[in-house]
Amino acid sequence: NGLTQQRIAERAALRKSFFIFQVKTFRMPHFGALRRRLRWMLAVGCAGWLLICASRPVSAAAWQTRALPHFYLHYQPVDERVTAMLAERAESVYARITGEVGYAPPRKIVVYLCPDADCFRQRQPSPNKLPEWAVGAAYPGLSRIVMRSALTRKEGQTLNPLDVFTHEVAHIVLEQALAAQGGAPRWLSEGFAMYH
Repeated sequence: NGLTQQRIAERAALRKSFFIFQVKTFRMPHFGALRRRLRWMLAVGCAGWLLICASRPVSAAAWQTRALPHFYLHYQPVDERVTAMLAERAESVYARITGEVGYAPPRKIVVYLCPDADCFRQRQPSPNKLPEWAVGAAYPGLSRIVMRSALTRKEGQTLNPLDVFTHEVAHIVLEQALAAQGGAPRWLSEGFAMYH
């Protein structure tokens, strides 16, 4: 009961700290015009924020996640079929590569499937973005893969998402396995990933 009263008191104190957002309880009897102006500014600010949020592309809010034993696959609805195909094969790819290296990453690998080049650039955590022709990137320190799920007709090429996925998983596993030694030399990392 004492713990409950303490929580009630903490919540009441927290509510009081948010007085700025409760304009109607903010009383200034001699400054009615200022109070109206503050309400108007709050209303305009909220409306502006809603417009900004509403104007964002649908794809920014449409991410879905599929959790697997060793992966989180983040994708957009347009990539449901690609995600289902990867989900079927991801664990066998993981078992084959970790078996060959003799190392299993300590946490799940986060994979972003990007349906277009803009998404691919936005999901790259580095400020130095990859060249336009790149279709996948592995970030071993973050245990993250960012990859294209398809190419457009305008780009004039085809893409096999399973090949890209396998290549990037190979980078993650090998680089993490050799992290204590400073990582794998570039030629070894690329050669191992190309082999798969």
